[in-house]
Amino acid sequence: MVEDNLFIAEFESEVDKKRVLDGSSWYIGRQAVGRQVVVLQDFNYDLRPSDVNFDEMAIWVNILNLPLGLQDEKWGFELAGKIGRRVLKVDVDEHRRAVGKDLRARIIISLNEPVSRVVSVFSSRRKRKEWYDIVYERVPFFCFSCGIIGHSEIECPTPATRDENGCLPYISGEG
Repeated sequence: MVEDNLFIAEFESEVDKKRVLDGSSWYIGRQAVGRQVVVLQDFNYDLRPSDVNFDEMAIWVNILNLPLGLQDEKWGFELAGKIGRRVLKVDVDEHRRAVGKDLRARIIISLNEPVSRVVSVFSSRRKRKEWYDIVYERVPFFCFSCGIIGHSEIECPTPATRDENGCLPYISGEG
């Protein structure tokens, strides 16, 4: 323990460390209520405890139902770059094509900004902007009202109004 809520963990092997870092989000507690998210960062010898900042985290995202021509590493970095602050990697095979039916990427997101529900790309062939849904893997507490990770819509400091169907902005499914 370095200070309150700041710990350093050592791993026996680089493989174990990679598995833990690539597998986050991690939680403490089994109940939905009271669960705490654990934000992980790779160790930096030059960082002072007072400089450690946990306002962002790495998370896996899936971009759904993309045209096959956009399911490669190049487009993965392009589209995932619109979702997060930085793209860490795109899940591709040896031919640099997406693995599975959706494009999957590991990105850094801000914990102080709303998460994106959709990502857009202009289709030169169809001459229009097209929108694709985003699914976050193992996302911690998430507010369906304001879109920020870390609280629920019940505790939202900036609650949104519901639409004509009674849905909050991050539930309605509209772009």
